[in-house]
Amino acid sequence: MHNTENLDRFVELRAKGLSVPKISEKLGIPASTLYDWDERVRARIRNLRLVALEQLEDRILGTQNAQCDAIASHLKAIDKQIGTEIDNGTIEHLSLPELIRLSASLRRELYRFKLHSLEQVRRVLESTVGRRVPAEPRDPSTMELELR
Repeated sequence: MHNTENLDRFVELRAKGLSVPKISEKLGIPASTLYDWDERVRARIRNLRLVALEQLEDRILGTQNAQCDAIASHLKAIDKQIGTEIDNGTIEHLSLPELIRLSASLRRELYRFKLHSLEQVRRVLESTVGRRVPAEPRDPSTMELELR
């Protein structure tokens, strides 16, 4: 019988991406046992991988809130410039269609952040209640704006 310390170490190593045979060598536990563990604790491994990816994203891009704030700031600046261009009747640096595309793109990105956050909440709820929670329906207003 193997202790929970070995199981926890296995989960940690799998979450870091090590293969079952390499972990078998490292821990001295038969690969057949580790494959059984892999099936049993797959959700734990997936969650640890997600946490590691989120930490990496935070280090590279900043927190989701910071990313969302930056996108919202850019969106406000673009919306302001669109308003100014329309009010003045002048389009100098970017054409109006380009500004509208940028605005639509940033709005979609903000909506993706919202969906990502909702998906994280849904996963936590599923792991807590132990059953499937329906996903948030897609917002049709995020469909690509095509200007020709």
